Amino acid sequence: MTQYDYTIRPLVAADFYDYCNLMSALVADQPVPRDTRGEDLFHTLLTTKGVTVFGAEIDGQIVSTATLFVMTNLTYDGRPCAFVENVVTLSHYRGHGIGRAVMRHLLDETAALNVYKVQLLTGQDYGARGFYETLGFNASEKYGMSLRQVPTRGPAT
Repeated sequence: MTQYDYTIRPLVAADFYDYCNLMSALVADQPVPRDTRGEDLFHTLLTTKGVTVFGAEIDGQIVSTATLFVMTNLTYDGRPCAFVENVVTLSHYRGHGIGRAVMRHLLDETAALNVYKVQLLTGQDYGARGFYETLGFNASEKYGMSLRQVPTRGPAT
């Protein structure tokens, strides 16, 4: 198996096009804006309080990403809760532990922030449940529900 040398870090504005490529891989049947509107949305994402977009960089390219949303909470003695969204690795780099490393980095960040609970949703049809379970996520503790405002997406590429 090929070993890759990568760095995990928060994304910055200059990562916009790599992030667009990753989002296109995640939602292959949905357009991802790559114009000034997309740049504005990415800027908003990067500058929103409590949001960090982590990525794995190989040779100047972001090849894997996960977004962490940390929210203030009044229960559990004021400890924040967190939600993870848009976890994706480019197909060429899957199976090499890069996505797992991004998620572990993200989970280390939640521990440092004293988060009491990290939540995520994963599609039932995409085979990612086992990946998340190996990271400690438990699907039997709670029911995950969503109310979609747009049609569900097709499989990732």
